[in-house]
Formats: sequence, structure tokens, C-alpha cells
Amino acid sequence: MQEYKSPLTHARNLEVVCLVVTTSSGYLLHHNRPSSVRIDRRGVWDLSLVCLQTMKNTVAVVLTIMLGCYTAHGAVSKFPPNFKRCVKTDPNFDECVRDASEDAVHQLKNGEPNLGVFPLDPLEITSLGISQGQGPVSISLKFDNVKLHGISEVKVTSHKSDLDNYVMNTDVLNPKLELLSDYEIGGRILLLPITGKGKCNVTLSELKSHIYQKGEPVFKNGKMYLNDSIFEFKMQELGRMYLDLENLFNGDKALGDNMNVFLNENWWELFKELRPALDEALSQVFHNIANRFFLKVPYDIIFPNEL
Repeated sequence: MQEYKSPLTHARNLEVVCLVVTTSSGYLLHHNRPSSVRIDRRGVWDLSLVCLQTMKNTVAVVLTIMLGCYTAHGAVSKFPPNFKRCVKTDPNFDECVRDASEDAVHQLKNGEPNLGVFPLDPLEITSLGISQGQGPVSISLKFDNVKLHGISEVKVTSHKSDLDNYVMNTDVLNPKLELLSDYEIGGRILLLPITGKGKCNVTLSELKSHIYQKGEPVFKNGKMYLNDSIFEFKMQELGRMYLDLENLFNGDKALGDNMNVFLNENWWELFKELRPALDEALSQVFHNIANRFFLKVPYDIIFPNEL
């Protein structure tokens, strides 16, 4: 067993109050400090993040991601030769990172075993649950066996780095994100009751998001790595959201069809209510991917002083 500092997102007005880790062999590991858990290097494990509390209401988020095991402490991975590198002294450094980041995401569509990065497209998420207890949308919604398509088609529209403080701000555009999964829902949406269990398709079109990363130096075997201590993914603008929930109201086709029409007509109100929980869930996914790269390749190899 080795200790691994979990890269939890510190979103404003949110407090992570518990963390549970379950291994593929069925062991349940619980640590009373959410910033630190112990993981077994053998096999595949699930990461579950539970219980986020806001100032006004409680939003329970359960996020389970199938992850490969973390490599031995101190192991160094080679910088992928097909990835672009940006020199820190380049006057056009930010533009270089913008282009290099977009290119890297495109190349990671099928994963990168050397870095321990799983395939990004489709991104497979075992389970994602959202419980929204107050407001116009009061639902319990769970997605299982999620396949998220379209991440590798991201366009990085702008990037700004503060290298002295290890801060990066990035704006991205996803032309289309399509979530296909099993689902189960119960509750009320804009005062109307809703219940159902089956297959679903949730598609986000022209999604503009902002990514904030704050790193801290980590030294291993005389080399400096970057640990993203803060990673915030926030959706800002959305062109459209389309929903198709099968088997609503125990298969009543008339009620189900009418509810799908209602959901698609009122997609913006639904999106506004669910956005904070979705931001937090996707932040955890992308945070893990970023740290798998930054914690395995030395900082001066990613951003050298010269090539």
C-alpha cells in the first residue's frame, strides 16, 4: 500500500465532506481526511466522491470512474514524441500551449498507456449520480454505464499561463458532447412529477467552458513534477441541450413522449439547475486525467527552457 494525495477539486462554496474508495476486489477503504486516501497498486479501482454541501442546499454527487492502477512512486514516463512542446521563454508561449493542448486531447482519443491515461472518446464512467433537493428541479438522477462521446473534438479557444504561480486559465469549446447511458430518475421538474428507468441520450451542443488549474511543485527523486491541487471545469455557455429518456412512467408512451417534449422545450431551466453538479462531476474526471500526465512527466520536460 502507498499513500496517494487525491486531487480533489476545491470549487468555491463547495465542501467535500466524505470520500470513499472501493477496490475491484471488493474492499472498502475509508479515510477521515478527504485529501488523502490509501490505494492498492494492484488491479483496477473505483473512486467515489460523495456529499458536496453548498451554502443554500445540499447537492449529493456520486462519481465513480474506472481507473487503472497508479504507477510506482517516483516512476518517470517519457514525454510522448508526437506531443508538441512549448518553451517557457517563447514570447508566444500561451498560443503554443493552446495549440499543443488541443492537439494532445485529439491524440488521447484512444488513450496513452505510457501515461496511464485511459481512452477519452468515448470516455467511460461507471456511475454518475446527482441528487438535487431544492428549487424548480428536485430530482434524484443516476446514470450507469456512461459513454461520453465528443471530448476529443474539443477546440481550445484561448489559454493564459502564470508560470511563476503555476496557474493556467483555458477556454474550450465542445461542438457536441453526447452522453449515452442507462438512467434512473425520480422527482419533480418545474412542478411536474417524473419517474423512469431505461436508456437515455443527453446531448450538449456548442458548449463553452472555462478551466482553471492551480498547481503546486512536487519533488520526486530530484525531479520536479506538477500536482494540480485545484482543477475547476465550469460550463459557461450552451447552444442547446437535447434529451431523450426512454421508458418514462413505466413505459407509458403517451406520458413519456409528452415529458420528453416538455424537457426539450424547457432545457435551459433544467440545465441551469443541474450545471453546478455536472461541473463538479466533470471536474473530477478531467482533474484525474491532467494529474496522470503532470505527475508522471517532469515539469522541465513538459515546459523546457529550450528545445
